Amino acid sequence: MRVILFVILLNLIVANLSINAQVQLTDTLFKTQEKRKKELQQRIKWMTAANIAGYGAAMTGLYTAWYKQYPQSSFHTFNDWGEWKQMDKVGHVYSAYIESMGSMELWNWAGLDRKKRVWIGGLSGAAYQTVIEILDGFSAQWGWSWGDFSANIAGSSLLIAQELGWKEQRIELKLSYHNVRYSDPILNNRSTQLFGSTTSSRFLKDYNGQTYWASVSPA
Repeated sequence: MRVILFVILLNLIVANLSINAQVQLTDTLFKTQEKRKKELQQRIKWMTAANIAGYGAAMTGLYTAWYKQYPQSSFHTFNDWGEWKQMDKVGHVYSAYIESMGSMELWNWAGLDRKKRVWIGGLSGAAYQTVIEILDGFSAQWGWSWGDFSANIAGSSLLIAQELGWKEQRIELKLSYHNVRYSDPILNNRSTQLFGSTTSSRFLKDYNGQTYWASVSPA
């Protein structure tokens, strides 16, 4: 009888301890989840503010460093489909794709819902590039290019379509660059005049040194 009573008491004690432990664990998990939720909400606020401030500062800097040096005009378009053998269009596709990817990953870090971060992050690349097109449209030196705009949309769409369809990037756009030097001094001088002498300047302007490709990873 004492053994049975001991077993019953032991079971009651263990059960009570187990219940208390579960209650404490649930309470701890709840507090942890609440803390995590608040942390993610704070991250989203910071990301929103950082996007607005950062992009505003970047556009102001770009306008001051680049567009302000050239004459302004009323908004106009410019058809550049036949220029640069479409290398600039490939560059627009790549830029919008990479910017969309980076933005989506940052929103992922902030804890934004998956579909929201795919759409918000995905459209960011096209949005960023479109503002540059608007600045082009008011510059007498250039103009709004429907070809560039279409390429921007294509780059963002490539990322969004894969995320919604496959939930991963099976087709990734890549870029490499090498500094081009010509054996003819006249060509070297001409390229320096057109593209600049620094690596950063030539990286942005000299399409001859750029190589784009798509890295495909089948399922």
